[in-house]
Amino acid sequence: MSFCRHCTKAGNYHHKQEVLAERTANANYLNKSKYGKYRVLKSQSLVGKKSLWYARFDTFKVKTTPEQSVLNEAQRIAREYIQGGIFNTVFVGGAGRGKSHLAMAILQEVNEAMKDKKFSCLFVNISELVREIKNSWNYSDKKTEEERLSTLMRNVDLLVIDDLGTESTFSKDNSWVQGIIYNIYNAREGNTIITSNFTGQEMKNKYDDKIVSRIMEGSKNSVIKFEAISDKRKAS
Repeated sequence: MSFCRHCTKAGNYHHKQEVLAERTANANYLNKSKYGKYRVLKSQSLVGKKSLWYARFDTFKVKTTPEQSVLNEAQRIAREYIQGGIFNTVFVGGAGRGKSHLAMAILQEVNEAMKDKKFSCLFVNISELVREIKNSWNYSDKKTEEERLSTLMRNVDLLVIDDLGTESTFSKDNSWVQGIIYNIYNAREGNTIITSNFTGQEMKNKYDDKIVSRIMEGSKNSVIKFEAISDKRKAS
């Protein structure tokens, strides 16, 4: 069986046009529709651990005073976002302390409270973001997915960037990742939640000062330290 070269080119062109039209329609639905914005959290997030979808304030196990303290702070932050507050939040502390759980719980709380307000929430694990972008490099339109994700992260109303500082993504030879994060932060005016195993000083020692400055900007009263909390993964 032989194929006409001109028909093949025309078919490829029409296929690309259909894909572009579908993406545009999906973007318009997510960006402009009330219920489209509500669905962004569930349909567009890059979570990694699927168990995080069950993260709520009432599923955060509290056994100690420090655990109660970080839960109270997370609930306060959620209330302030719901009330229209515009600020950044930083959760820092060792692995397994519940930072990702409470960050997702904030998003779930805000997303439900604001579902009639055309308000969008998004959770992005940094390792999953890098994996998605690297996977897209196997295709000819490799920039498309990176641009789509970057645009989505710049434009959502409330964004969680989870596990910032993971060595596999923020080593010195991955400066392009730092560039993506900086550009996203540079375009946003608050309403970004960061979780990281590193303190601010540790990040300053390891990463570009411009990124650390952007992260800390606008988060003066909402840097929550997960101290004196045991590794919940070992306890479970």
